[in-house]
Amino acid sequence: MRLARDQPHDPVRAAGSRLAADRRERAVAIAEFQRVRLLRAALAEASQRGCRNTPVASIIARAGVSRATFYQQFENREDCFTAVFEQCIAEIAHVVVPQYATRGGWPERIRRALRALLAFLEAEREVGEFVLGQVIGYPHVEHERSALVLARLRDALEDGRSQDVSCPEPAPLTAETVLGGALAVIEARLRTRPRGLTALLNELMWMIVLPYRGPAVADEELRRPLPRPRAKPSESSAARPGLPDARLGGPDKRLTYRAATVLAAIAREPGASNVELALRVRIADQSQISKLLARLERQGLIENVPRGHPIGAANAWRVTSRGAEVDSALRRAHAIRARGRKERGDA
Repeated sequence: MRLARDQPHDPVRAAGSRLAADRRERAVAIAEFQRVRLLRAALAEASQRGCRNTPVASIIARAGVSRATFYQQFENREDCFTAVFEQCIAEIAHVVVPQYATRGGWPERIRRALRALLAFLEAEREVGEFVLGQVIGYPHVEHERSALVLARLRDALEDGRSQDVSCPEPAPLTAETVLGGALAVIEARLRTRPRGLTALLNELMWMIVLPYRGPAVADEELRRPLPRPRAKPSESSAARPGLPDARLGGPDKRLTYRAATVLAAIAREPGASNVELALRVRIADQSQISKLLARLERQGLIENVPRGHPIGAANAWRVTSRGAEVDSALRRAHAIRARGRKERGDA
């Protein structure tokens, strides 16, 4: 009897298996890209209308997908906003947590994390308004999720309890009081003067440090030099991690799945020509690949190098810094989503 491992190699069957695997991979990638567009659209609509006044119809209209696609990704509107909240928290954690995890004393680590948070919220007002609305104002996601975020923030503040017996012991509700006050100040300023958030750093540090380390340390934080204000980002500034902005500027307003696939191929293989990219992303029509490349170039995501190439020479494409950030954002969103599926035990 011939064992399975002794069976001769069947090239036709192997090719069929590879094709089936490729189709599954493409289906997952398309679904992931559609999910990103829906999340981004839901965030934008909630920023303009508020969660409670944002219907599914407005989300799918902004995302440019069908209602069936929406319900393939989410059970309902609340499920969608919960996913937006999780994604936004992941973005903030990506920026803030590494700052708090650095070496140094508690006040310095808190200061680094708070500075990173304020700078992020200045640049990403929609994210800040949405998240703060869920955790302190008008929640529209499951209470357990926002409660978990608040608990982790309180734990970071409680790390400030000093072992020095000369320092007064903070009251049991100190962390909740300080955290609530700081978040309320940030939320109020974000809605009125979002470009002035980083100017709050010293005052917020004084508020946080005072009950844990006393007035002397708090006054030191109040007198520290403030970071230089960041330049105001342009309308075509880089997309944020995890939720790439679909509004890329220029005459082409949206980044389609196929265009994102071409962008990813160029990022992996800088210098590839039109023909090579068409083969990589399986586009048989050369005019179609040319149109996609032209669109990406107009959006400032790719460039043809060298610019002075001889007439008749093959194109050589590479991503711009903007294109690299957008591609990285899409990859990060996919990784976050994949990690979430793994944690939930999804197939």
